[in-house]
Amino acid sequence: MDSWPRRVDPSRLDGRVEDEPTEVVLPDRPGHLAGQTRYLEVVILIFPLPSCVCRAKDGLVSKRFEQTVVLITGGGTGIGRATALAFGAEGASVVIGGLEDDELARTRVELTDNGVDVRASHVDVRDHGDVARFVGEAAMAFGHLDVLVNCAGTSAVGDLVDMSEDEWDLVFDTNVKGVFLVSRAAIPHLIDSGGGAIVNVASQLAIAAVGGFAAYCASKAAVVHLTRSMALELISKGVRVNSVCPGGTDTPLLRRAFPGGTGPQGSLDELARTHPIGRLARAEEIANAIVFLASPDASFAVGAAFVVDGGYVLP
Repeated sequence: MDSWPRRVDPSRLDGRVEDEPTEVVLPDRPGHLAGQTRYLEVVILIFPLPSCVCRAKDGLVSKRFEQTVVLITGGGTGIGRATALAFGAEGASVVIGGLEDDELARTRVELTDNGVDVRASHVDVRDHGDVARFVGEAAMAFGHLDVLVNCAGTSAVGDLVDMSEDEWDLVFDTNVKGVFLVSRAAIPHLIDSGGGAIVNVASQLAIAAVGGFAAYCASKAAVVHLTRSMALELISKGVRVNSVCPGGTDTPLLRRAFPGGTGPQGSLDELARTHPIGRLARAEEIANAIVFLASPDASFAVGAAFVVDGGYVLP
């Protein structure tokens, strides 16, 4: 019988991952212990990949979400699009919805080209009938729902005294009522699936308000507190609810708030400098946080407001 584990020369690995436990002995290298020189033999054990990880052309990709159906509002652009791609890369089936049909179609094609089972549908999260249709069609198509990401959002820029009632209502109906309507429709399906996760996209401005974004700041603060109430209601039913609070993220929504490159917080470059990290977030960085909160790796996170803001709220 061969000895276990196998011993191989590291040059044999050539970037490969062994298919059985393998002992790799590195060449002797000088090391320092208690001020004295020692020559140490370093042994590394390489074990086979767990079943949740597969090999990809450009590296290792986790497949934590195989046989999982993820519903994402605002899934055609920005953080929603990046989130759909991130879940798809980890094996999920994805349903994206939003108002921008062209962007939804492009994201659907991108996901399909990546081998993701995807559905895309026009939906207005402010309309309970449209929401009921969107969620019902998703559940019918896949037979179950496991994760909901409420990412649809909008903003209104300008001084409070100049803001119309319609502008205020648009922000709250989209950012808060939309979370309520989509969650209300999806929760029974999550429970029927044996539990699941909801991630609501809030903002760092839910915590650190700024002038010129009154409706947006107030709506995102409401999302954080709505998340906490939902979490208390649903954890006993096996559904975890959390929110993510992104910092300034380079998305079409942000750029619309800075027409011509300027807004209430100056230029986009000046906005980036308000983050101690010195830049805006990439949509993919926020998507990674959303995927984490929905995953078993965050199994003890309930009602959290996960701040991913490059240090914005710290000063």
